[in-house]
Amino acid sequence: MTTAMAMTVYNSVVTAIQGLTLDGLQTSEVQLRKVYRDTVKISRGVTVSPGNTIEGKGTNATDDWGYGMLIYFVAGTGKGYSEDIDRMTLWREQVRKLFHNKRISAVPTNNICTVAPGDAYITKEQRANQDVSALLLRPWTRETRN
Repeated sequence: MTTAMAMTVYNSVVTAIQGLTLDGLQTSEVQLRKVYRDTVKISRGVTVSPGNTIEGKGTNATDDWGYGMLIYFVAGTGKGYSEDIDRMTLWREQVRKLFHNKRISAVPTNNICTVAPGDAYITKEQRANQDVSALLLRPWTRETRN
């Protein structure tokens, strides 16, 4: 079975982030999931979730696709706000530097990636010593038309 380009991009992003060995995170805490939370529990760590895909200009024979994904950062030790926010901002910075204006070598059709702030929605009841932040990552690919 052929793997969809989107899944190739998503899995490559997760693998690249796991390779960063982010401070205080196990490799298993960086994962691909539909969303970073369910109705009760928030997944601690880094969650890559599919976002909206948009079309770019392309050429006469190719299409440019921007595969959007939200990267959620969830930290919280209960030891205090400053420790948690320091950890989260460092994670965000490392991930931003890994991708912004760069290519993902595992995706041969990837031209460049852009990174922007993302929105993380969390209810007051779910917060409970958890800080949540997000980045919007968009790897752009140039794909041949069939």
